[in-house]
Order: sequence, then structure tokens, then C-alpha cells
Amino acid sequence: MQKLSRRHVIASLSATTVTLCPAVLNAAVYGWPEGFSDKEPVGQARTLAVSSGEVVDISQLAPGEIAVLSRPSDEDEFAGTAGVQYVGILHRTEAQIAAATGGAEVQDPAYLVVNMVCPHRGAAIGVSDDPARPFACTRTSSRHGSLFDTAGVGVAGASDSSDILSVPGYTLSVGDTVTIALT
Repeated sequence: MQKLSRRHVIASLSATTVTLCPAVLNAAVYGWPEGFSDKEPVGQARTLAVSSGEVVDISQLAPGEIAVLSRPSDEDEFAGTAGVQYVGILHRTEAQIAAATGGAEVQDPAYLVVNMVCPHRGAAIGVSDDPARPFACTRTSSRHGSLFDTAGVGVAGASDSSDILSVPGYTLSVGDTVTIALT
């Protein structure tokens, strides 16, 4: 079993100042760094590569934090992310749980698990520093720039409330430890 460590945390959205890895900046305010690809949502050093069925202990993920798992995929949905399935795991705060209505199906209200690919045109989804809209499309031109809330629902940009981030096949186990396995 792999263990998610503190170095795998992409963002802490409950803090007033968010420190993100160099490849993950606020898409809405700062823009993506020069040379950044819309095929990779986060810096590779911060993702945790997994295989199908591999169990990952995510107990270290605190409320308001996001981590990303990645694995190769030949599914058409991930053609826009260079054949890599990126899966974002948001451990929601009580406020984020209360604000989340509708949206992506969850196995436990404390955890939003979504594919980090924009339903608008298939670009990678990155992490913003807005706790109410934690996911942002990496394409930020006037016809893109989608933002997604804590339920995975499009709330700004090209995506609207009918656009919901897709959910991967996964099994979440919440007990003394919290584990996830992508199926």
C-alpha cells in the first residue's frame, strides 16, 4: 500500500495564503506559468503515480487539502491530458460540505474525488486558491477558463451548472485510516 505524504498535498485551501508547487498557480488570477502545458494539471513531482486497484492511504490529507493521483490511461476521455488520468481528491471542510449541492457522486461527503479533465474541451484541470471554486481549467482564454465548485459543478467560464467533473471508478474506505483505490 502506498501512503500519501505531506509532499503530495497540492494545495491547502483552508489557509488564507496558499503555497502551491511551481506548476500549480491560481489560473484565474496569476495565470499558468510560462511553458506550462494544458495537458498536465499539476507539477509531476507532486502527483502520486498509482496503478489500477492499488490501495493508497490518504489519511494525511487534512480538510481543505487537495492531492492528485495519476495513472496511464488509453481511454478517449484522457486524450487531452496526454493519456494520463489525473484524479483530484479534495478532503472537504465542513463549510465546503455544506456548500456542495448536486454535482459529482461521492462515496463519503468529506471527500470529492474527480477526474481532472474539463468537460468543456478536455483540457487538464488545475487547482485554484479559491476554497469555493477549487478546480480551474488550464485553458484560460475567453472561450474557456472554467471554474468548478466543491461539488465538481461548473460555476464560471465556458462550463455551467450542467457541466460536472467526471468521477473515476474508485473505492474509498473511511475508518481508522482512510484509503482509496482507483478501479
